[in-house]
Amino acid sequence: MALWRRFLTSTTGNTGVIFAISAVPLIIATGSAIDMVRANNAQTVLQKATDAAAFAGMNARTMSADQIQTLVTDYLNKNDIASTFATITEIQPNWDSTSGVFTVRVTGKINTTLMSFAGINALDVTAFSQVAAGGRALEVALVLDNTGSMAAGGRLDALKQASRNLVQTVTGGSHADGYTRIGIVPFAEYVNVGVDKKTAGWLTVPPDAVYASSNTCTYTYPHKTGCYLEDVVSSYDGVSTTTQVEYCTSWGTPDVTCGPTSTTISWAGCVGSRDEPLDEMVANPAKLYPGVLGVSCPSAVQALTNDVTVLESKINGLWAQGDTYIPAGLLWGWNLLDASEPFTGAKTSEELEAMSGVKAIVLMTDGDNTRSASYPTHDNIDKTKGDAKTAALCSAIKAAGIKIFTVALNVTNQSSKDMLTDCASEPAMAFDVNDNTAMMAAFDSIAGSLAAIRLTR
Repeated sequence: MALWRRFLTSTTGNTGVIFAISAVPLIIATGSAIDMVRANNAQTVLQKATDAAAFAGMNARTMSADQIQTLVTDYLNKNDIASTFATITEIQPNWDSTSGVFTVRVTGKINTTLMSFAGINALDVTAFSQVAAGGRALEVALVLDNTGSMAAGGRLDALKQASRNLVQTVTGGSHADGYTRIGIVPFAEYVNVGVDKKTAGWLTVPPDAVYASSNTCTYTYPHKTGCYLEDVVSSYDGVSTTTQVEYCTSWGTPDVTCGPTSTTISWAGCVGSRDEPLDEMVANPAKLYPGVLGVSCPSAVQALTNDVTVLESKINGLWAQGDTYIPAGLLWGWNLLDASEPFTGAKTSEELEAMSGVKAIVLMTDGDNTRSASYPTHDNIDKTKGDAKTAALCSAIKAAGIKIFTVALNVTNQSSKDMLTDCASEPAMAFDVNDNTAMMAAFDSIAGSLAAIRLTR
């Protein structure tokens, strides 16, 4: 009893008791703030996915209600909202043909942490998107790496699929609305502007080169003996390849055929660089663009168009060869989006702004700058100069009001990674991926972002 009376009359532990009692609401309040921050972050994730799903649904609005529901649900799943939410409680798409407006409302629940002590075990997070027929204007240049290394590991096939998916999402496929135009710039060491531009006023092309020989001989070796094949490993655009070389202990007496021959080299559409600083700018050229003979370049540039069939045909025809000079691709991507010559299919910045429009470049590459400019050719191999020119063009393009997305596939050099990250308009617009699946996901994300640009709400 004495101990009990001393405990009841003691004041030495009051502070601890009071703190213990008051700590409970304090902890709940702190936990609530943390959970609300989590809810806000989750809402950002959900809104982005809902925006993309709304645009996809608008494109497919001629489908049945069940088909649209399935399409929107699948699109949300592709944006991986399941990793953020405990459950999705509502996915409600709606097409109002009278107003020409497609809406999507999505609600999900996130589990709480300390708020559960107050009996609140989950929070509802809702996103709402609205797309009007027509949307906002959009011009996009896909600047795609077509160098030799893209032939390895199925990269080019994956790029083709990723590009086709982006075209379908951004244009709306067969249900395209409003002003949306996409162009394609395949690049390697050079860019191909198309042999049909040979007489264009902004271009100077050397005459065909004819190499004649009065007595050229060819040799065959029908009597060779002791021959065998041996693997020889070589490197091309940063990728090792193995070819077989024939060796013989005796080649025997050859059969020889001689006679006069000539070889004609015609311009294949490849263009080099104008002298500095013109290689960092577009429009109203003070010096003509130089055509280059005797070099190889990818398939020709596709000017801005809303014809999905034309775009997909160009994508399907991409092929890989050559070394890497990223500035060539960037410059001609910029040229596609500029209203002045060489290509005049784009709207001016003022015209597009009046339409609440956006111009954007999507730059994809799988390697370092293995070439640099030697004016007009790109025969040097100074990576530092190639990177500096890339950075200068990225800055100039962004200063012109054009958004840049970058996708680096299996790029291992840190300075190249940093260059591509800095090139993007925002850090979130730079994607560093290690495999084809991740590259395709990056293109899907970019397509969603471009689609969201056209949202009315």
